[in-house]
Amino acid sequence: MRPHLVRWHESYAAKGLTILDVHNGRIDANREALWKSLRKEKVPFAVAHDAEEKSVKRYGIGAYPTAYLIGKDGHVLWEGFPLPEVGAIERRIRDALGLDATEPERPAKAPLR
Repeated sequence: MRPHLVRWHESYAAKGLTILDVHNGRIDANREALWKSLRKEKVPFAVAHDAEEKSVKRYGIGAYPTAYLIGKDGHVLWEGFPLPEVGAIERRIRDALGLDATEPERPAKAPLR
């Protein structure tokens, strides 16, 4: 899941897409190991560690990890686990951001890290 989220962040964050990835703290009990993995992978978007399962209760999350893709208007345009619907989700992102098919999907240059 994460490679798609990273690519979408790199391609669309500057155009208004926000990504939030939520992990279950009871399953991913070792929070430090999760943060270490995120740093090693250089994950560029927000990741929440829901140790008390407050997100499950408040937002009805049914599975972990769950990603939220938020458009420039602040509305959630998609939530869930993006595989195997990657193409359909990317079309939804592009539509929500007002991008047409002629604009490149990926940044021209890799972002500086």
